[in-house]
Amino acid sequence: MNNWLKFSIPTYYLFYSRLNRKSEIFSWVLVFPLIVFLGNYSLTDLQFLSFVAIFVLAYWSWFSFYEIGYLENDALTVKLEDKPTMRIPMDEVAFIQKHFRWIAIIRWLSFFLGLALLHVFFEGLLRLDWMLILAMLTRAFFWIHNHFRSRINIFSYFGLSTCKYLFFALVLYKISYPFLLVGFFLAFPLIRTIEHACKVKYQLPILKKWVGDLDNFRVRYYLIISLILSVYLYSLNTWGQLEKQHLVMFGLVFYFFLYRILVWLVLKNGQYKRTKFEAHTWEK
Repeated sequence: MNNWLKFSIPTYYLFYSRLNRKSEIFSWVLVFPLIVFLGNYSLTDLQFLSFVAIFVLAYWSWFSFYEIGYLENDALTVKLEDKPTMRIPMDEVAFIQKHFRWIAIIRWLSFFLGLALLHVFFEGLLRLDWMLILAMLTRAFFWIHNHFRSRINIFSYFGLSTCKYLFFALVLYKISYPFLLVGFFLAFPLIRTIEHACKVKYQLPILKKWVGDLDNFRVRYYLIISLILSVYLYSLNTWGQLEKQHLVMFGLVFYFFLYRILVWLVLKNGQYKRTKFEAHTWEK
């Protein structure tokens, strides 16, 4: 594929540089677009096809600018690292370095095109000002993440993960369903930030010891959160205050609990082996 297309088409670079195996693509679909789609659709009044169109356009716009951070990290930030992770060939790194500004401009134009289409076809249904604010905020987090190499990266990673999972709900519903936002937050950004903080480079041995085996930790985390939310929902039901958004909040967390249990069983039975990276060597 032509390099201009390869580095400009939204979502292509994600699959090209980070999701190299079918199992990784399958896992990504389950833990990101599918659960975000289902969680938000469960509370919408929109017709299915309208919701799908909004979802596709919104994430076309989102990935248009979000992947600028990936390109920046893979071609520019690597120059600042002693032992960088090289995800693409050096000739492509050189191409991005040479044309980064124009690639970024093309991607921002793609973002605003998606924004314009959402405004034209779905005016009044979305908070596109929130979309713009979240885009700027995400770029700020990515800038911090790509220009600093310290524990501040835990904060920037937390911001990126939170924006990614809450973005669509905020654009679609604003803060009308706060428990939907809580559900997404508990389901992924919180635990993923804890896992990220356990990387060797952050030198947090107490946290690493507390987390222990990654897959066991995930099962424990989602089990505990599911139990806590079960008690909370039971209390709300007793007081006659249980709403659909509370059930969706629980459903998001329980979905991940079932998924992590399944992954744990597959790994335990030796049917799949994780790719090991130096940065995630827990024994160090």
